[in-house]
Amino acid sequence: MNRLSAIILSLLAATIFSLAQTEPSPLDAANTYEELPEFKASEILRPEFLQGEHFKVAEIVPTFSGANRFSIDSDFGVFEAEGNEMLLRRINEINAIALTRSITH
Repeated sequence: MNRLSAIILSLLAATIFSLAQTEPSPLDAANTYEELPEFKASEILRPEFLQGEHFKVAEIVPTFSGANRFSIDSDFGVFEAEGNEMLLRRINEINAIALTRSITH
């Protein structure tokens, strides 16, 4: 048997072995992974980013994939921001909308 055939046979055996394994039950998965943390916006944000003249950030801040997920209630609707940098961008956008509206009205 040449080397290429041996490698292919080895990969095939590993694939068959992995397919033969049983899937973990939902109970096993629940015990394996820890819950994602939630933070309080009032504890992780400076006051100027927590609320402003035209917006307020929701108090509960869930996390996903290592990023904070903010919900921002504003005079112009609800915005979502995934991560701290995106929160700053959204706040600047909300302030820009407010400024634009004040100029045009």
